[in-house]
Amino acid sequence: MSGSQHAAIDFEWLIANLEIASIPTGVDDEQTGTVDTFVIGPKAIHAAEAYVLGLFQLYPTVYFHKTTRGAEKIFTELLIRIVHLTRDESIEQIGLPVQHPLVQFARDPEI
Repeated sequence: MSGSQHAAIDFEWLIANLEIASIPTGVDDEQTGTVDTFVIGPKAIHAAEAYVLGLFQLYPTVYFHKTTRGAEKIFTELLIRIVHLTRDESIEQIGLPVQHPLVQFARDPEI
C-alpha cells in the first residue's frame, strides 16, 4: 500500500515449497528430541531469504518514514484523548457510543 517494492514475494512459490521435517530440539550439543514442523524446501531458500531481507529494508523506508511516525503520533494522541474524556465522564464529546470497545477499555482495561 506504500508503493514500495520491498519484500515482494512469490507467495505461491513459497507455499508450494513448504515441507514437513523433523527438527532436533535441545540445548547446546545435547539433543532432547525432535519436533515435526514446516520448513522451506531447498529450492525456495533464496526466495525466503529475499523476503526476510526485504522486510528489513522496509523499516528505514516505510516503518520509520516521517509520515508513518507522524500518523502514529496522531493516532496515539487520539487514543489518549478518548481515555481522558471517558474517565472525566465527558463521553458525549468523543462521539462514540457507550458500548464502543475503546470506551469500554478506557473505563476498565482489565475487562
